[in-house]
Amino acid sequence: MENSRITDHGNERLHDEFTRVFTVNQRAIYLYIRSLVANSADVDELWQETNLVLWQRFADYQPGTNFLAWARRIAYNKVLNYRTRRRPPLLFSDDFLQKLAASDRVFDSNSFWLDVLKLCTDKLPPIDRELIELRYGPDGDCRSVAEKLKRTVRSVHKAVGR
Repeated sequence: MENSRITDHGNERLHDEFTRVFTVNQRAIYLYIRSLVANSADVDELWQETNLVLWQRFADYQPGTNFLAWARRIAYNKVLNYRTRRRPPLLFSDDFLQKLAASDRVFDSNSFWLDVLKLCTDKLPPIDRELIELRYGPDGDCRSVAEKLKRTVRSVHKAVGR
């Protein structure tokens, strides 16, 4: 009787540890798949499939090992299967995809879009750039921007809308 409690308690700890590392690594797994697949709907589907396999293979998880590396390998295999199922021409060759996956580089989508936004705002005239930076920065409501620029709230709202 006592041994079964220890075993159950051990399984509970293993389950808790798995749940913790699974949860902590969700974004990294998603971004990894996103770096290999262009279509966001396909990324979401592959992410769900990967998560399902991770839970199905829960018994294979060894605490203290690199959970993310294990999860990425499963995700990579899901991406390969997805690529063989697709009918339209593939964007990248399997060789390129393998090199990309092996590079361990995961794209942070927020960082990417901030860089793109910076390129766009750098092309604006200085007065428009200042308006955008004020409006979308901290304390960027139209009223405070209007006060800082000595303009009406309506003119700030219209200018940002353009």
